[in-house]
Parts: sequence; C-alpha cells; structure tokens
Amino acid sequence: MDTRMDAGLDTFALDIPPEFQRDLLIGRRPTIQLNVDEPGVRPQRLYPDHRER
Repeated sequence: MDTRMDAGLDTFALDIPPEFQRDLLIGRRPTIQLNVDEPGVRPQRLYPDHRER
C-alpha cells in the first residue's frame, strides 16, 4: 500500500484486517484504517478560514 501511494498510483487506501468480519460478529470492535494522500490539497480547501501570510 505505501509503495503504491508513494508512487502516486493511489490516492486512497482502505486497510481492513483479515479477521474483521469475524471479530465484528463475535462482538469485538475491530478497526479499519483509511489512508489519504492528496498532495494537491491546499490548506484553504481543508480549512476555509486559513489565510496564507
């Protein structure tokens, strides 16, 4: 996943552990991870009140 994102091939990657469904069905609280790599996002898009100085 990191290699593809570093190469600019992917912008988003969702990592779901192998036992996610099993853990969920038996009452555990498994987690997932969303990786976002968007180099073109400027601070103004993320934080509308942000102003460059």
